Amino acid sequence: MLKLLLENGADVNDLDGNTALTNAAKKRDFLTVERLMAAGIDINRRDASGKTAAKVALSELWDDVAEIITAENQQRLMQEAEALLD
Repeated sequence: MLKLLLENGADVNDLDGNTALTNAAKKRDFLTVERLMAAGIDINRRDASGKTAAKVALSELWDDVAEIITAENQQRLMQEAEALLD
């Protein structure tokens, strides 16, 4: 279902300003975190309290989730930098 929503451009963020990625990170839902990132969701989008998904994961003491999100963010930044050099 999530894949279908994302493929069709659905707004997967809730009405309170929380992002789907921060909600998944808070729940330590690895599968949803991975699927959202694979779909290209904005990793650095902040939730209603101003936190990114990585910060939310860290505040919940889910270091493993924060590491996955941070690694994906670094990968994206490297790809952007390489594209600028081409």
